Amino acid sequence: MRKTPLLLLSLSLLSACAGEQELRDEATRREATLATPLPRLRVSANSRYLVKDDGSPFFYLGDTAWELFHRLNRSEAVTYLQKRADQGFTVVQAVAVAELDGVNTPNAHGDKPFTNNNPATPATTPGADPGDATQYDYWDHVDFIVSEAESRGIYTALLPTWGSHVLNGTLNTSNAQAYGQFLGSRYAGKPIIWVLGGDRSPAGYEAVWRALAKGIALGVSGTEDYAQLLMTYHPPGAATSSTWFHNEPWLDFNMRQNGHCANTDVWNLNASDLALSPSKPVLDGEPLYEQHPICFNAPTHGYSNDYEIRKYAYWDVFAGAFGHTYGHHSVWQMYAPGRSPVNGPQNYWSEALLQPGASQMKFLRRLIESRPLLVRIPDQTVLSTSAGSGTARIQATRGSDGGYAFVYSASGQSFGVNMNKLSGGTVRASWYDPRNGTSTLVGTFPNTGTRQFTPPGSGAGQDWVLVLDDASRGFPLPGEVVTQPPPNGSFYRAINLNGAATVIDGRNWEGGDAPNYTFTGTAFANPAVTLNPATDANRAAMIRSSIWSTSAAVRLHAMPSGSYTVYLYTWEDNDPETFSVYLEGSLVKANHDSGPAGTWARLGPWTVTVTDGTLDLTTSGGAANLSGIEVLGAGGGGNTFVRGVNFNGSAVTIDGQAWQSYSTALANGLGVNAPNLTTTTVTPVPATDSGTSAMLNSAIWKMNSDLLVSQSIANGDYSVSLWIMENYQSNSRSFRIRLEGTEVESAAGSLPLGGWKKYGPYPVTVGDGALNVDLVRVSGDPHLMGMAIFK
Repeated sequence: MRKTPLLLLSLSLLSACAGEQELRDEATRREATLATPLPRLRVSANSRYLVKDDGSPFFYLGDTAWELFHRLNRSEAVTYLQKRADQGFTVVQAVAVAELDGVNTPNAHGDKPFTNNNPATPATTPGADPGDATQYDYWDHVDFIVSEAESRGIYTALLPTWGSHVLNGTLNTSNAQAYGQFLGSRYAGKPIIWVLGGDRSPAGYEAVWRALAKGIALGVSGTEDYAQLLMTYHPPGAATSSTWFHNEPWLDFNMRQNGHCANTDVWNLNASDLALSPSKPVLDGEPLYEQHPICFNAPTHGYSNDYEIRKYAYWDVFAGAFGHTYGHHSVWQMYAPGRSPVNGPQNYWSEALLQPGASQMKFLRRLIESRPLLVRIPDQTVLSTSAGSGTARIQATRGSDGGYAFVYSASGQSFGVNMNKLSGGTVRASWYDPRNGTSTLVGTFPNTGTRQFTPPGSGAGQDWVLVLDDASRGFPLPGEVVTQPPPNGSFYRAINLNGAATVIDGRNWEGGDAPNYTFTGTAFANPAVTLNPATDANRAAMIRSSIWSTSAAVRLHAMPSGSYTVYLYTWEDNDPETFSVYLEGSLVKANHDSGPAGTWARLGPWTVTVTDGTLDLTTSGGAANLSGIEVLGAGGGGNTFVRGVNFNGSAVTIDGQAWQSYSTALANGLGVNAPNLTTTTVTPVPATDSGTSAMLNSAIWKMNSDLLVSQSIANGDYSVSLWIMENYQSNSRSFRIRLEGTEVESAAGSLPLGGWKKYGPYPVTVGDGALNVDLVRVSGDPHLMGMAIFK
């Protein structure tokens, strides 16, 4: 059943049961524990960043909470702020008089902001006791939230009004200065970043905004001294504040709204603002929100996911922004039961707080703060190859002193680097994963010439950051350093030994130029040979490009010590050969017969323990053609095929294994919680063989609920793989995968139309005679195409 209403009910019960006295006591305790107020912020000396009073850098990581003051009560606001603090946000953007009828519709405590709807007469009352409705007014509630944010280390980017209230005349030249002076005086001592505007063009209304800015300055310091505050302007979509106000004395930094489409060239937009004189910092104050209808057209483009959010964050910051603003489509409007939805939110705000994009933003902050921040510059000359565009864009930034460089590859594309952009004789390279904030060491290289780098994965959702450091600087690797082998059964890496990076079984394979890979043998390819058995195009291309030798060797370096499971692809392009295969010097396959021309095999799985950082695979005997190697955590893949199920489809052969039809499986112990059935004609991307394509185009699904699958099976240890393809519209669903009640995947199913992925293999132990597979809904409708079980 859906848990969202229960979450919101819990919040309501918290508010009712805890009581206002407990909240007041908690606020008092929090204020007592806050040793000093948050320091004031100002623009850095180089006019590119924000710094604190002491000159230390401040990374602006904002969340969009436009309706925070208007729609949330005290306990809900605390819940929201605590979650965002836990997720590493440093700023919350909120509107004092919000867009959604903020003038006429009372806030969560029944209060309106103005007397007679006139901003010159704010509706205030003596006292501020939240237990007394005659005391606790609209502005007391704003005070409370601003203070609660500060106590959690969060600055408030405060919009005095949404722009629509200027366009409709509520705020005008006759009352704007007075309203600004009220706000400036009230929040003079608070950690406020003043944001004028609010998603509307100021054209024709510039005088109103100037009067508002003047009033705020007068309220803060008693004079029109803009050096005493920090201020910007939030523009409409596809616009920047510089268009109207770049030379205004009150505009400290330019804010842009790139709108809510995908793959906007924010690097060019940043460059335009950064080139202006006088120099001012730049920030994307409203990019594409998470789970937002892309370009406001979900039927055509689907909804955005965490990958779309990450792309904008890294592109923006690497292109020179001093920070970044995140947003979620349900959170900005604080969507909840009983409220009219705006543009199709997919969940309630309390559930949306937990979306993966929000939790991943802190990894950007950690990366940027791990190196000297104030010397960082955007610099595409770091690249020796094309930067690309759209989702293939590669964006570079570096320390102007040569100490470090970051290169973001949005889809895992390979790229070249001009090494001389760094100082020192030796450069250390590592990969930083934007999804989980982990670093994996690649190695050290001489600081000469150019060097090619290939990320650990490629394709949609496989964005990576290359971190290059002058080794003499002694910088620690950013984030959590990966020094352990992958968990049992989880994918580690796969390499197309003499070919290009590719995708096979939904997994990203590296190409022959992969880092930490060397071989002994002769590279060759023969695409004219017909393979037996036939297979999908990507696998066929990998098989036909290979290395050969009578004493071939494949070596994978920089591997954490531990146990792994290994598969090896071999084939024959000519006459049969017989050879043996060794791992770490131990025989794992004796006298393998390669068969006639066109025959191929996926040998393994073999378990091997690495202790010296290098996995060694060698052959002896006849000429061996080696095409690809797959490595998983020990236990991956299973040894004996038990069962494959084509959900809502007929019997089919996949990877040489005979899968059951859906009807046969139901008659042999398969159970599903009353699913919907569908058959489609979508073309899988990447292309695959006919059997897999047929399986991917038949599915079971559950509307707005969890999809629960059980399979009667003998107790024991198994590995399970699941096949998912998007058959409706891009990024229209997301769900968690649980096996035997344990979550093995936190964000499955969010794929482009036609995109497919093989999830797993996941190790699982069955102890009650039934394997339970739960697809737990996050958004959209969970669906499932295929399942394979190995013993």
